Amino acid sequence: MAKAKNRKGANGTREASAPDGFNISVGRERGDGWAKKKPGNEVLGRLLGRHTYENRGKERAYYQVKLSRPCEAEVNNPDYNDEDPEGMEENEIPERVDATLPEGAIVNVDESAKLADLKSRCGDGGVYDVWFVYGEKVDIGNGQTMWNVVGPKLRMVEKPSEIPF
Repeated sequence: MAKAKNRKGANGTREASAPDGFNISVGRERGDGWAKKKPGNEVLGRLLGRHTYENRGKERAYYQVKLSRPCEAEVNNPDYNDEDPEGMEENEIPERVDATLPEGAIVNVDESAKLADLKSRCGDGGVYDVWFVYGEKVDIGNGQTMWNVVGPKLRMVEKPSEIPF
């Protein structure tokens, strides 16, 4: 097994790289793609966790699921150059493209009112499989819409550990 390497990082801190075999990153943009919100797209797999980030001054959340079945998603376009976004726009090269993620890939799923129940299961110490299917986009009033979701359904794989008080 290779040793973790340390290198000098920003502000004089040390950044470490993980040992061999630790290659699954969790966190925003670290999944293999974002679940495509379209009618009939199914997400089935192991619920890995819930993460938050800030977007336009508001806290947002998403879940990560390790897929047990292929899923349609948006993935980073390998032809997109982050260092030249204007050139990419000029040449009509999109930042993300549609793809089908295979079994075993990690998909990010935006939290929504229909998926908010998953929040209580993240961090409770249990292991869960999750299933849901995107339905049609529905009008919720005041000019706003939301994606309908069939499910979600959970299956407990491992009970949360009991903590004695």
